[in-house]
Amino acid sequence: MLDLWYLSQTRGALTAGQLDTIVELLGDPTSGLVPVPITLPVAGAFGQIPLTVMRDPWDRLITATVVAEQVASAIRS
Repeated sequence: MLDLWYLSQTRGALTAGQLDTIVELLGDPTSGLVPVPITLPVAGAFGQIPLTVMRDPWDRLITATVVAEQVASAIRS
């Protein structure tokens, strides 16, 4: 959500209405979308990604969340 907000503010990638729709979907238990908080494990994983591999902080946050939440292994199951 932070990444989408940032893109809407800096690049106009989303309108305010589109961002509101996403927020509504995240709050709708039937949407299938599950918001994931930035936890200490996510922050720890963020710090483990070398800057030489990934400099963009938003991409690092998404990647760190995947690592901390072990999303890849959940998809393979």
